[in-house]
Amino acid sequence: MMQRSAARTSLRVRRHHEFEDAFAELYEHPRQIATVHDVRFKDDANREEMGYGQGVLRDFIHAAVEGGFRPHCGLFTEDPETKTLHVLPYANPVPEEGDARPRFAFLGRLLGRAIQDGVLVDVPLPGYLRNGLLGRQNGFADLLSYDAGLYRHLCALRSGHYTEEQLEAMELTFTHSEQHLGQTFEVPLVHGGETTRVTRANALEYCHLLTDYLLNRRCGRQVRALQAGLFEVVPRERLKIFNAEELQTLIRGQENDIPLDVDDWRAHTHYSRWDANDPGIEVFWAAIRSMAPHEQRAVLKFATSAGRAPLLGFAQLQPVFTLERSGNNESYLPTAATCMCALRIPRYSTPEVAKTKLLQAATQCDTFEMS
Repeated sequence: MMQRSAARTSLRVRRHHEFEDAFAELYEHPRQIATVHDVRFKDDANREEMGYGQGVLRDFIHAAVEGGFRPHCGLFTEDPETKTLHVLPYANPVPEEGDARPRFAFLGRLLGRAIQDGVLVDVPLPGYLRNGLLGRQNGFADLLSYDAGLYRHLCALRSGHYTEEQLEAMELTFTHSEQHLGQTFEVPLVHGGETTRVTRANALEYCHLLTDYLLNRRCGRQVRALQAGLFEVVPRERLKIFNAEELQTLIRGQENDIPLDVDDWRAHTHYSRWDANDPGIEVFWAAIRSMAPHEQRAVLKFATSAGRAPLLGFAQLQPVFTLERSGNNESYLPTAATCMCALRIPRYSTPEVAKTKLLQAATQCDTFEMS
């Protein structure tokens, strides 16, 4: 359910159905995506969860964007080896709608809102798709981000590695095999492609046409819809200064295997109910430093709803991160108020105890009500 005012939009969404519920409420009102400021979650029993404010809004944007890109939503598929996300060329998750482009456009708007608000999302888009979002034409080198095996095969074909006899045995024609609804069919790359054999003389043209089809034309309508939604929220002029790699950083932030800058995090932390030289503070930061990068991000997300540090550092985190002492009983788990970016912990005696309790809390809690 959505409520609107002149400048603010309130939204109620079900947990784990953020993209679908937001699409149902907001798609017909394109400008409303920029005015959503009050979001409340409903649990599986349709009860409204506790929590409000910037932390909940960030959690909604994060969950809605990642949910829209995940394969279960029916718009993208995941490469099992690279874990990158690729557009489904025949995406139609809701057959009665007849066309999935509105969902791609809405997902683009959500992605734009995430970029606008500095909400980093774990959406690993391949390079050729990022080029498409920026409105740039893909070339042969970009095929590597689509399918490394096919890229190597076409490199050999372009270089004249195969003899005419080998090419004849491959039975390659100027077509691409597609599968949809259990049926296999050939898409001609040129007029009469079904009967045009690939030879050493025309191999370069074949590689060019196949690359153009796979990277630019095959999912062109869906990518243009995604791009149009993105540009509705973030003007094209603001994004055209970025290349594909920079756009990935703008969307995802640092890679998961890079540790957080704990010194920067600590430098921009407010302390509540601690004595200035309380040893519990040092214990907490020692525990954070001892964690693997993915564990650090789990704790950060537990406390703030954001699993990655802001692109420009923790000085940009709003509200400021607060570490609050909740007593001395170290058998208690930490709790969090994500809407205030506040982490509440008792005074733990050792970094080992603190690490165990922090990770236990971070991995067991996925709703504001529990935290």
